[in-house]
Amino acid sequence: MTIARDRRHAIGQDDSLNVERNRLIRIGKDRSEEVGNDRYDKTTASHFIETGGHVEHSVQGHHQLEAGQSIERRTSRYDLQAGECVVITSPGGAIVINDAGITLEGSSILLKGPVSRENGGSGNPFSIAGDPDEGSESDFCVTCFLRAARNGGMVVPV
Repeated sequence: MTIARDRRHAIGQDDSLNVERNRLIRIGKDRSEEVGNDRYDKTTASHFIETGGHVEHSVQGHHQLEAGQSIERRTSRYDLQAGECVVITSPGGAIVINDAGITLEGSSILLKGPVSRENGGSGNPFSIAGDPDEGSESDFCVTCFLRAARNGGMVVPV
């Protein structure tokens, strides 16, 4: 089927598409999607994304990333800002940066190289706020609940 100009569909309720093998979508310009409630994506094998420009992602609630093996970041400059505190933990200890200063806690702390000290450090006021939309009350993510119960984390409806 070839359509020379525009195509529009209006579906009163649900829509389902089942493709038994491959599906290719080519868009000549922009793509916009708007989801009125939750969105769930699942990829059985690997997931690759390539962006020619920039990526910006704004989350009103919490953001959680979990990897079974490792998380790697490579860049020329990495800025991390937090409104309250930054906490880095591992089995050997923790680094906490908050309004009280910087705390190094560990079973052993080894500093390699020269150490210098200056008086008169100051904080960096930075705040960020969000108003998460929790979706419909009837929606409940069992996977999220089980993961939170297993890890001792918070349970948030998805």
